[in-house]
Amino acid sequence: MKKIALYSALAAAAFLGSCSKKSDGPGTPQRQCMADKMQLTETKVSDLSALHDLQVTFDVKNTSSETYDVGSGSNPVYVKLQATTTSGKTYEEETILTITNLAAGATGSATASVDYGAGNAYKSYKVLQVYCK
Repeated sequence: MKKIALYSALAAAAFLGSCSKKSDGPGTPQRQCMADKMQLTETKVSDLSALHDLQVTFDVKNTSSETYDVGSGSNPVYVKLQATTTSGKTYEEETILTITNLAAGATGSATASVDYGAGNAYKSYKVLQVYCK
């Protein structure tokens, strides 16, 4: 009799454990690109002339109604910068945003850089693209 009760309890537990709610989502969240939801505002430009490197610090605002979270399925966001030298040469470089989690409506800080070549002097820069791969 004890064996029948034990088997019945195990069968009930297995049956109930295999049921799921309709609201259950997939085990792995879909990858989503939120690059168009990241608003960049320059806060600091540092010309590291000895390293022929330009570092630009941005306030990054998540203008979406969703949290940007790389660990939960958001694609990493990249910034492509172009530096122009005093001689007119241009150099491009892509940098991944160092922010991996940003709540909806929140603002964080990130730095992107571009190397403008040895023997050159920095003149200006521009953001060419904010995107996901």
